[in-house]
Amino acid sequence: FRSQPSGWEVWSSPAVGPATRWANQPAAERSWASSTATLGHDAHCQPGWTSVNLTDLVKSWVASGATSGTVQLRATNESDPASWKRFNSGAGEHVPALGITLSP
Repeated sequence: FRSQPSGWEVWSSPAVGPATRWANQPAAERSWASSTATLGHDAHCQPGWTSVNLTDLVKSWVASGATSGTVQLRATNESDPASWKRFNSGAGEHVPALGITLSP
């Protein structure tokens, strides 16, 4: 039993494709955000949304003229088995989303 939540991070990454697997994943480029917020561990902690602020990452994509961007979700300590996390895909109940608010 772990009394403290394990951290996770959002990193920018080179593009991936259908052949990308754990064994041939691209190297992460830069960490942009981190969190210890997690949901869905057991019956006492139902699944749901968690979030991080990616404003600086999206601004960097816009400034570079990128037409798309790729992120990696990683454990803060990839060597710690207790840091394991599960995030839904587009096929899950809680579809990942990136919300953008435009301002003048």
